[in-house]
Amino acid sequence: MRVIDLADNYKKTYMVCLEDWSEEMKEAGNHNKRSLFFGGILFGINWCIYTLFWPLLFDISLFETFLRISLDILYIIIGTYVVERFFSK
Repeated sequence: MRVIDLADNYKKTYMVCLEDWSEEMKEAGNHNKRSLFFGGILFGINWCIYTLFWPLLFDISLFETFLRISLDILYIIIGTYVVERFFSK
């Protein structure tokens, strides 16, 4: 069997076919929903629980902790959206 590279003009069609084939991709929805789901739910809850222990170990105020959590989650949502939107085609 010979493996060849996919021509640039067929890559968009190929990715659409992959998304139509995969049930997970259908359930995930568009780029906005996937970014918010990953950044806000999957990463956000885990990061929030992990980071809330910091004030117990270090001399950090709760305001700084919640500010850090909020900014980190925002950056992850933006990063996930950029990757989904511009690099997964």
